[in-house]
Order: sequence, then structure tokens, then C-alpha cells
Amino acid sequence: PFMEAWMRQRYGIRGIAKAVADHAPALLAELPDLPQRVAGAVQQLADLHRLASAGQQAMTRLTEVLERQERRARWRRAAGLALMAVAAGLLWQPLRAALATLESGVEDGAPMALTAALAAAVVGSLLLARS
Repeated sequence: PFMEAWMRQRYGIRGIAKAVADHAPALLAELPDLPQRVAGAVQQLADLHRLASAGQQAMTRLTEVLERQERRARWRRAAGLALMAVAAGLLWQPLRAALATLESGVEDGAPMALTAALAAAVVGSLLLARS
């Protein structure tokens, strides 16, 4: 009951009429400035809308840039892994042959395969390191 009575006093018709009467001189003094304030508020709302729109467009562009960068990084990783696999395949045979015949030296075709494998390994490692 106490809260109900307080709410009626504060927010009932009598309470609102009393608040208007108490603040009437200040409201009347500010009344001439009301059109300018309303126009200023409308302008501020328009500015905020424009800023929000520009921010949304910037976020969309940033998201697109990040997605492109992620795709490029995935391609680099895939290319690096593929080159590493090629390098391992090319190195496997010469290394196995060299280990099998340590005293006989390098075979005729082995230097070329070894060079290609090492180049593929270096390029693959660089691609993996960049992504």
C-alpha cells in the first residue's frame, strides 16, 4: 500500500501536474530554443546514422581483406606441404642409395635429383614459414 500511494503521488495525474507546475518557469524559458534543439538533435541523429553506415562498410571491407589473406595463407601452406612432399620423394631414392653404398660415392643421376629435391625442400620451407 505504501508503494502504491507513493507511485500515485509521484506518477499519477496530480504528481505530473505538480511537477509541470514546479518546472513551468524553466520550461517556459527554454521554449524559444526548442526548435533549434530539435533541429540539432535531428542533425546529430543523421550524423550518427552516417557514421554507423561508414563503420559498417569499413567492417565489411576489413572482413573481406582478412578472408582473402586467409585464403592466400591456406594456398601457401598447401603449396609448401606439396613441395616438401616432392622434396621428400626426390630425396628418398638418392639418400637410400647413398646409405646403401657409402663407400662407392654418388651415382650418375643422383646429383641432379639431389639438387632438385633440396631446391624443392627450401622453397617449400620458405612457403610454410611465410604463412
